[in-house]
Amino acid sequence: DSATVNVAVQPLAGVVTAMTLGSGLQRNSNLTLGASNHGGTTVRLTSADSTIARVSPNLSTPGTAFIDIPFGINGTTATFYVQAMEGRLNDTTFVYASAPGFVTDSMQVVVWQGIYDIFGLNGTATTLSVDDVFQVRVGTPANPTTGGFANVDELRAGGDSLRVNVISDSIAVGRLVTSLGVADSVGISIAPLAQTTPTSVAAGGVAFRPVGVGTAVVRSTLPGFRALAAATRTVTVTQPSISSLSAVTIGSGLQRAGNVGISQASTDTVFVTMSFDRTGAALLADAAASLGVDTLVIPILPGTTNRGFVVQGLEGRTADTLTLSASAPGFAGRTSAVRVFQSVYEIIGLNATGTTLTADDAFSVRIGTPSGPTGFLQSIDPIRTGGTPLQVSIVNDGVGIGTLNRTEGTSDSTVITIGVGSSGTPGTVATGGVAFRYLAEGVATVRSSIAGLRPVAGATGSVSVTAPSISGLTGMNIGSGLQRSGSVFLSQAAQDTVRVLLTFDTFGVALLAPNISTLGSDSLVLVIPPGSNNANFTVQALEGIIADTLTLAASAAGFTGRTSPIWIWQPVHEIIGLATSMTSLDMDDPFQVRIGSPGSSTGGLSSVDAVRIGSPGVTVRVASSAPTVGRMVVAAGPVDTAIVVIPPGASVTRTSVALGGVAFDPLTTGEAIVSATADGFRGTSSRIVTVIPPAITLSTASSTIGSGLQVSNFGSLNTGNHGGVSILITSSNAEILRVAPNASTLAEGSTLVTLIAGATNFNFVSAGVEGATGTVNLTASTAGFLDAVQSRTVTAPAVRVNTNLATTGTAGVTADDPFTV
Repeated sequence: DSATVNVAVQPLAGVVTAMTLGSGLQRNSNLTLGASNHGGTTVRLTSADSTIARVSPNLSTPGTAFIDIPFGINGTTATFYVQAMEGRLNDTTFVYASAPGFVTDSMQVVVWQGIYDIFGLNGTATTLSVDDVFQVRVGTPANPTTGGFANVDELRAGGDSLRVNVISDSIAVGRLVTSLGVADSVGISIAPLAQTTPTSVAAGGVAFRPVGVGTAVVRSTLPGFRALAAATRTVTVTQPSISSLSAVTIGSGLQRAGNVGISQASTDTVFVTMSFDRTGAALLADAAASLGVDTLVIPILPGTTNRGFVVQGLEGRTADTLTLSASAPGFAGRTSAVRVFQSVYEIIGLNATGTTLTADDAFSVRIGTPSGPTGFLQSIDPIRTGGTPLQVSIVNDGVGIGTLNRTEGTSDSTVITIGVGSSGTPGTVATGGVAFRYLAEGVATVRSSIAGLRPVAGATGSVSVTAPSISGLTGMNIGSGLQRSGSVFLSQAAQDTVRVLLTFDTFGVALLAPNISTLGSDSLVLVIPPGSNNANFTVQALEGIIADTLTLAASAAGFTGRTSPIWIWQPVHEIIGLATSMTSLDMDDPFQVRIGSPGSSTGGLSSVDAVRIGSPGVTVRVASSAPTVGRMVVAAGPVDTAIVVIPPGASVTRTSVALGGVAFDPLTTGEAIVSATADGFRGTSSRIVTVIPPAITLSTASSTIGSGLQVSNFGSLNTGNHGGVSILITSSNAEILRVAPNASTLAEGSTLVTLIAGATNFNFVSAGVEGATGTVNLTASTAGFLDAVQSRTVTAPAVRVNTNLATTGTAGVTADDPFTV
């Protein structure tokens, strides 16, 4: 679609550029210079034969035999236009580009007879279709005699407008519309700089207006241009239709909505007439609240394509199939099938199960249309307008098991009316409906019946009434002398206050309490208030039990009871919170002993449980196997064996020495076993504590240093329990490596780094001496800590060019490239 003229410092051997244009048309092209360092120049474009083609600097300027195009400093590209002259059928010329200091280049221009066709005209329409605007377009062919469009081009600037004649050969099918009116033959123009006739009637274009059913041929002629096959178009006009009509299945005496649609909207109201092929089985209505008629006329408003209607099945029909026809002036009609079956009914919303505590269960009887003469209820439909209300009889066969409740009271049978426009009995007792009330255990059958309608499977329902139950009761493992909470659950929320009795099958082993702070007894009554379904309790195992199993039973009036096992084991304990490694300088380490229940007679602690209320508490003895390595500390001071107490309601010793707890005091290097024992508890819990000496550590990072350079190093103490220390860091050979406390201080053979109380990490600087290489040792020391020794290697320094230096560039063009070393 475009070509490039290359003007270069050196000839471009073998490059041939060309443009093909239809006569009387124009197209843009690009001019490119082969170099930009010309300081400003002017390129002259010259047509070798201006009777065949001319050149123009822009879209709207008439072409001439030559033009000059100026280029600013460093400019390399410009746009120009080539204009083919009228009346040429197959001619060739050249456009030359020349400029001072540049080698001349050329572009071949081939001019062929222009072509045209009709564009945008739809091949189909209906008599309701709006005017169809179309255009005649011109352009350049792919070859001079038979080719189609290679390019759509505009008429050249400075040329004359083209007059196109358009004809419709069937005025009964379609006519042509312009701003002057309606005609069978019109003339329209293509102006210079345009590629097509105008795109709207108002702007001078043309449109096809469908008039009647049939086929019309639209032909265009344009003198001097070759017509393509599409310069003649065929338009088929058809009649619009009623495109949709609902097929409806409806129960006798009921009604359901349908819809009728037309294939396209009209500018006028379309009146659709609908009727059945015979009367007496169904009626038609324009709305749900309207009385039906045998023949219905409904309007489809301008700009819309559909309208709803209602089919009403007449009473007493069992199986009828009708043909529904719809017609409208100027539209093809349509038919559909309407079937009328005997209506059916069923019970919905009646639960199949319940308990004597279940609230009244509201249910309904609904009516509708079946899937066939003997089928199931397929759709719920209301009683038709103008129809007859239905009387629904409901009977409960389970007298004493349940009853029917309505606003006027309870009974075992009742009659409810389904009114016109409704599809079932009311859904609540308050609105006139019915509910099933549960009375006693057993099975009740609820039956419904409606005269003239067919029952389906769901017209009878069965209700199984059971007693509510205690649905959950916590079983547990519990250590003797300890207590743990559990819960009891009802299968449903209580309607009235429920009292649950809890008892064990064996006395003297465990007690039952309502909470964790009350002394228990042999039995317990829990009160569950209305609306709730659970309550909590506490099992308190008595002391001295090695292993026993009880059965906990829960019972309540009107509820099915429940049992659960309670396993009682000898309790266990363990030490928690004690560090396994510390230094002799570390502060006292508070720790705790906690108690709980095992998962079996030999298992470890499975759950942490508190000492039961009513117990004297648990006395725990804590001792160190090596008092010289580490000893126990209590509020009174250091001891070899500490005595701590876990009181009733607690499961662990105190958290601090001041509150009555215990701590480990590390004294000297070594290993101590801290053990805890308690009367009545299984085994001894212990922890091994290793006391290590205070020490200094130097990091191995940055252990290689270039001579004349310095790097940051760091170290640490393994404890911060000191009152502040000064660490001396010394080089074994100050002629090779020196040290400093920071990067801005002159390095020497040794340096001091000071840490405040509690600090553990420190930094310093290692500096390699200029011209020296070798390996030396750094030693870090301070009173009370083991020294740290770490080697450092000093090597010859190195240099490199960093990667911010570009790897390529152009001489005389690329700017200076800063980089770093």
